[in-house]
Amino acid sequence: MRVASFEYLEPQTIQEACSLLTEHQGKAKIIAGGTDLLVMMKHRVLSPQYLVNIKGVRELDFIEYDEAGGLRIGPLTTLNVLAEHQAVRERFNALSQAAASVASPNVRNLATIGGNLCLDAKCWYYNQSSLFRKGRVACFKRGGDRCYVIKGGKFCYALVAADTVAALIALGAEARIVSAAGERLVPVAEFFTGQGDTLNILGPEDILAEIHVPTPAPRTFSAFLKESFKGSIEFGLTNVAAAVTFETGDGVCKDARIALTAVSCGTVNAQKAAAILKGKQIDAELAAEAAGAAVSETSPISSIWTSVYHRRNVIAALVKRATLQTVAEASR
Repeated sequence: MRVASFEYLEPQTIQEACSLLTEHQGKAKIIAGGTDLLVMMKHRVLSPQYLVNIKGVRELDFIEYDEAGGLRIGPLTTLNVLAEHQAVRERFNALSQAAASVASPNVRNLATIGGNLCLDAKCWYYNQSSLFRKGRVACFKRGGDRCYVIKGGKFCYALVAADTVAALIALGAEARIVSAAGERLVPVAEFFTGQGDTLNILGPEDILAEIHVPTPAPRTFSAFLKESFKGSIEFGLTNVAAAVTFETGDGVCKDARIALTAVSCGTVNAQKAAAILKGKQIDAELAAEAAGAAVSETSPISSIWTSVYHRRNVIAALVKRATLQTVAEASR
């Protein structure tokens, strides 16, 4: 299908981009890699009147790390660059693994971390062609009054499907958001609303300007796992990230974070599961107990491909495996 007509705009600075979004409020979309947006435009899921291409804003294209300041990532950093960056692989392994799990190498050479974090919610009814949607009454995400995922649902249940989100939450990342009115810092764990039709807190004038990941505490190890039917080429049925800090020498868990995405319309910060690990030496039995707690903290939804029962089993398996992977890394 052809995309609808639009006007193409190419700012060279953040300020210019903010001005354009303010001028064309609600009618413009930001594009960088375009690997998701262009597909949605071809399906007429989205038909913006203006495309604001920020690829020319060089101040948004960087990746820097130092021990004191942590990891600073510009939103234009491609997923391949992020996945292969030495400091990311050594200190933020879950983020490297998550970036490497997205689609194919060709896509990762175009797709950006900013685009992945801001990825629109995914729904097996909403993300279809305009011809498919014409035969149905509009859902919440299209301004209607119903959800086709959860019959009788009172709001949109489209999924947070981006691969890198769970890793960013587990690693305690923050997003710096700028607009013509100023800027603010928001933890990635608070970036999402829990409702698919207004997936994140970004307003029509906002631009994601930077992602900051603090330097992990000593002896912190992290892991990311994804389950999908077609491997990395597809959005996950479940994404799990675990970051565990171990006491020196004895292998006892000092602190832990476990995060999940792609199971519901919000992100899951599995605090009960993490609490089970703290102060204890992690083995397979304890990891399984934490995994069971993580399942109880989620409200997975079914899809045309999988049931709630299957998704719960996947959550349990991935949380256990990710936790034990951090133990294996710590013991090397």
